Amino acid sequence: MDTPRILVVDDEKTITDLVGIYLRNEGYDVTLAYTGADAARLILEQEFDLAVLDIMLPDVDGFELLRTIRTERTYPVIMLTARDSQADKIEGLSLGADDYMVKPFRPLELVARCKAQLRRYTSYGTREQSVAAEDAGPIIAFNGLSINKDARTVTVDEKPVRCTPLEYSILLYLAEHRGCVVPVEELFRAVWDEEFMAGSNNTVMVHIVTCARNWATTCRTRASSRTSGDALPAVVLLQARLLVAAGLLGEQARGLVGVGHGRREQ
Repeated sequence: MDTPRILVVDDEKTITDLVGIYLRNEGYDVTLAYTGADAARLILEQEFDLAVLDIMLPDVDGFELLRTIRTERTYPVIMLTARDSQADKIEGLSLGADDYMVKPFRPLELVARCKAQLRRYTSYGTREQSVAAEDAGPIIAFNGLSINKDARTVTVDEKPVRCTPLEYSILLYLAEHRGCVVPVEELFRAVWDEEFMAGSNNTVMVHIVTCARNWATTCRTRASSRTSGDALPAVVLLQARLLVAAGLLGEQARGLVGVGHGRREQ
């Protein structure tokens, strides 16, 4: 397996260099950038497995860099900021960030979070893995939705759907537990592989809303292709379950689509 490549972007050179030292000590191949312009060029020209982006850069801000990454790439992104702002966190996560740290932070904690994100990303599929793999292993398929668990791919009506590692993990867990009520705490422990804490609920909610929004176009296209007598497409039901978990659908819908805030019913 190739050494994971990490891009670290921060205009505070002391912080950038220190983070680079800690990550290199763990054996990672680290590239440093001190401006948004340099980072944008590197993102377009090179392949990475993870990026650590400061939000408040003097030229191109971290949110814009995140948008650039998400147009073509699904590797994890950790955002850094000096402002403990809920609005910043929500914006970053909604744009596709995977984690968020507020300065000042402990370098060892950042290293631990990088390791956790890379574990999730490599289990989802490395950048060399073909997204066109077929019949590679167990497949979950219903109502036009197909999830290949070995190839880590998602298709709707045989058309590939791009997912970040977190989006894929959320979708897979809900698909594997369709017909059941999945508490938010359970979803967090299963997908993030961490203990549920006070701030975890907001993290889950933001990612769920983002997933639901990202799937909206696919849902509308697929739903419009069906006649009124057909069953609801699987992807529509999964989107509804995401919206229920985010509290955007009423309590009456919870039992129908299978996500809730309560304990799993026995």
